[in-house]
Amino acid sequence: MRSIARILCLIVGSLLLCQGPGAATKTAWPISDSSTTRITYPMPARDRAVISEVSLQRDLTPTDPSTDRTTITGGSDEQRATVTWALGRYADAGLDLPVLHFDLHPDASGCSGNRGYFSPSSTPWMVAICTDERFLVLHELGHAWAEHTLSDADRTAFVEFRGLESWNDPETSWRARASEDAANTLAWGLLETPIRHISPTGSLAERSQAFRLLTGFASPRISQ
Repeated sequence: MRSIARILCLIVGSLLLCQGPGAATKTAWPISDSSTTRITYPMPARDRAVISEVSLQRDLTPTDPSTDRTTITGGSDEQRATVTWALGRYADAGLDLPVLHFDLHPDASGCSGNRGYFSPSSTPWMVAICTDERFLVLHELGHAWAEHTLSDADRTAFVEFRGLESWNDPETSWRARASEDAANTLAWGLLETPIRHISPTGSLAERSQAFRLLTGFASPRISQ
């Protein structure tokens, strides 16, 4: 991979800043809606590379699914930084995500009046984001992770554990849908603010147990 990166550096010249082995390759975030940033995922914590798309990349894109690119289109510097941070939180926790396309917008008009949404109806799956709120981006990634990872049995178990009405029945209110509660649980568990102590009972204990049920391990926020 490093030899390929070096060849790419020679081809595109000043378009990319090429650094030594093991260092990340970074470029300025493109702002235009017509520009696309491709991100390798999963991203090792020590080597998260943000690579701007160039005309030659079409011929250089690997066919191995494990090296497919998650893409980001549009958005501000802050939104793109938040998306990259959120992807890193899932990667650091070992929660594998599918290849995604992020469609970023400056306001809710680009997200059907919402701050964001996840749609598995396109290929690759799309995440629309109309904010730079970290919790919201983690939440939408939670939907993608759940869709990619959880079996029907897993979803049924979570519905029962949380005492909710359904996983994602459109006739069920938003607050009673376990899919939304699961996305909130993942977002809560992956925030960076540490939690020093959780009482054996109460909402934090229940949320912590829900995170463990979904992922198989304790939230990285909780001090062991």
